[in-house]
Parts: sequence; C-alpha cells; structure tokens
Amino acid sequence: MPDVTWARLDGFEAIELLEECADLYVQVYAEPPYNGAPKFSRDRFLSRTRRQMTSAGFTMVTARRDGVLVGFAFGFSMAAGSWWANASPCLREDHLSSALPLRRDVRLPGRLGRVGGCP
Repeated sequence: MPDVTWARLDGFEAIELLEECADLYVQVYAEPPYNGAPKFSRDRFLSRTRRQMTSAGFTMVTARRDGVLVGFAFGFSMAAGSWWANASPCLREDHLSSALPLRRDVRLPGRLGRVGGCP
C-alpha cells in the first residue's frame, strides 16, 4: 500500500478543500450505521463546517494516498473548562485546559489503514 501524505491546514487553507472533503464525507456517511441520514447530508456538512472553520484555532489534517483524499479530521479550540453539549465527558481534568476537540474524523474504510492505533 503506498504511503499516506499528511497535511495540516488552518481554516483559510481548509476552505479550498471543503468541496472535496464533502465528497468524501457523503461517501463515508452513506454506510451503516449512518445510512445517509439527513443529519449527514452534504448541505448540512458544508453549512456546519463553514461555520466551524471560522472558530479560533481551527485545524484540519488531511490524508492522501496516490493523490486521492482518503481521510480528514478537524477540530478547534475551546475555552478551558468548556465542552460541547451532549458529548461524552472529558476523561481527564487536565485535558480541559488545553483541548483541541476532534469534531470530525472521516476515513475511507480500508484506504487509510491503521493510524495511531485506530482501526
């Protein structure tokens, strides 16, 4: 399997890839257990992500194999002590002081391989 090429982008750089990310997002979220539910539509992803890209500390990491986008993840800074609604509680108090919560992790099954111990 060819090597994965990684890139780290801020919101200004990531906006250039948003349509390509949306293509991958729709493909990945069409599969079970999501089954293309309205919450996972292209329009909702684009609207939500455009808004999130303006957040302080927005960072996106992309993964490409043979020039093809096979995964991306992004997050943004949150104030110390805060956490988003309906999320699992933060496991360690010290994480709340310097968190860059991962908002989205999208990977094509079988194309990215194992990353950081994750299947």
